Amino acid sequence: MSASEKLEEFRKQGVRRSQETYTLSKQIYGTRHERTLGDDRWAFYEQYAISALDVGDHLLAEELLLRLAEKFPQSPRVSVLEGMLLESKGEFRLAERLYTSLLEEDPTNIAIQKRMIVLTKLLHPKDPSKALDRLTTYLDTFYSDPEAWMELADIYTQQQSYQRALFAIEECLLMQPINPFFVLKYAETQYTSGDIHEAYKSYLRVVELQDSFPRAWLGLKMCCKKLLKYPRNEQPEHLQSVDVLSTKKTLDVYTSSSKKKVDEDSRKAVLKFVE
Repeated sequence: MSASEKLEEFRKQGVRRSQETYTLSKQIYGTRHERTLGDDRWAFYEQYAISALDVGDHLLAEELLLRLAEKFPQSPRVSVLEGMLLESKGEFRLAERLYTSLLEEDPTNIAIQKRMIVLTKLLHPKDPSKALDRLTTYLDTFYSDPEAWMELADIYTQQQSYQRALFAIEECLLMQPINPFFVLKYAETQYTSGDIHEAYKSYLRVVELQDSFPRAWLGLKMCCKKLLKYPRNEQPEHLQSVDVLSTKKTLDVYTSSSKKKVDEDSRKAVLKFVE
């Protein structure tokens, strides 16, 4: 798959993968390959600009923004990028003023509403209630936004309000019941809250949906380790079988030479745990 095809796939999936996107885009920008993109180059510029902001390349982001602004003057999407550039530079108050003025023109602009939530977290890092208020207000209007519900779950988890976090994730599951990532988050939150039995069931559901989730197998191993000491409804022989399988699957991930992205400290900690 070529660099441009990979980037197009990222756009279709709605994933950022900032460093990878930045590296792939570098192979295209300013070359003959860029000229072959046709009208797709504007989506490419936007994608590249966001990755540049994420990795801290402000000069490149500004250059791409100028191109987009010339092509799409008064575009709300370009305005969002301008605000993100201000955020990336740490100019939070300027970004807030820009977003506020844009919302006065169009209160239904979802992208800017969501940037304001992020910005509120940056402006008030020690007071999560402000971001929480803005996020819940947003969800009152834009109820069917799973990303926002997951953000709400993360804030509640940070506050150790696990039942509220689980409720927020359940809203995501109602919208996308077979999304393995949402089920995984549900399992992890159940485990953190101390409900090991329910977490065990949820982790099993994750690997049923997608058996290549390393975090799910590691979570299953953690559950088995606790449940084997105090089994309740689960049959010990079943738990032992799952324990053996989860150990094997976890070891496959963290000892495989192909998994170079696993840092050494994580690898050592996991291997020590599963041994």
